[in-house]
Amino acid sequence: MSDMKVLFSQANLLRKKPFQLQTIIYKKNKKILVRKNILNNSALEHLNKMKKNSLVIEKNEIKFSKIIDAKSGYIDFEFLPFPSIEYLIEEKIYEQDFESLNHLIKIGIDFINSLKINFINPYQNKNFAKIFDPKESIKPEIEECFNLGILDLNFDNLLLDREKNQIYLIDFEWFFDFPLPKKFIIFRSIFYLSVHMQLLIKNRCSSKFTCFEIIKNFYIPKIFWEKLNCSPYEIKKYYFWEINFQNYVSKIQQKYDENIFVKEFIEKKEKSDNSLYGLSLSQMYQTAQIQSKLEKQQLYIKKLEDQINHLQNQTKNLETQLQTIKSAKFFKLWQTYCVIRKKIIGR
Repeated sequence: MSDMKVLFSQANLLRKKPFQLQTIIYKKNKKILVRKNILNNSALEHLNKMKKNSLVIEKNEIKFSKIIDAKSGYIDFEFLPFPSIEYLIEEKIYEQDFESLNHLIKIGIDFINSLKINFINPYQNKNFAKIFDPKESIKPEIEECFNLGILDLNFDNLLLDREKNQIYLIDFEWFFDFPLPKKFIIFRSIFYLSVHMQLLIKNRCSSKFTCFEIIKNFYIPKIFWEKLNCSPYEIKKYYFWEINFQNYVSKIQQKYDENIFVKEFIEKKEKSDNSLYGLSLSQMYQTAQIQSKLEKQQLYIKKLEDQINHLQNQTKNLETQLQTIKSAKFFKLWQTYCVIRKKIIGR
């Protein structure tokens, strides 16, 4: 793999070990590929599930990033040279082209809505409760659910081939074998779209780009909000589920706090925190690259620390062996012989 040129690398070491994967975009023999590899052996099962997931996705006639190669410890996917819908949305907000923005959001939501649904109580499946509501704090009810348990139908995972008007799904890592509520999936897609572009949203907030403040100092554009069609109760419920999912995956545990929501979702028509957003799209891309390099360096440092610990253990073992040798009768006799020999020959 010496001719493998890494173009991008990202690893989240804050996840629990069974979910620790690294994403690498690399070039080899003039071909670009995306690799998912494990960071420890306990993550192998999580990686292998992606191969099974791809078969289910293909069966449901969803276009996706195909698997090129799969070995023990990694999977290589084809690299699709299309922009994500999130990137295109960000571009239109930056340019204040709100008509094109509305069209892009509709494309993403229409894709999500195209999946097959069923009306069931998601809590009927114990694994749903185990991951999203371990204490079963929410009153179970029948909901409109997707038959496919794809959680991450977020806009950064949906690539758009504008020439063919075709959407491709990438990074289907979080895929469950039970149905997921449709509104919850749409909530996540809108919520994380707003999280990723929060500073830009605040800067572009205006009478033409009205926003809602649902959490203190956190805005969701009205044009996004209308796609949610959720009551305040539903928003809090889906946020509660999301907190539990993050706790299922992450080492850092979060506590759900309903008090973070404003009492009434406030409509905003004025810019907020203008000084926070001073980056162009290219500068933001450079910032993302720097963050990626930092994560890569942190991973490298972790490997060095592991190597140091290994060498320290080896040193301790050698010291123990040396002490054993020194305590042996033969070694003591050899020392006595050397002293006598030195006296005889004068050296």
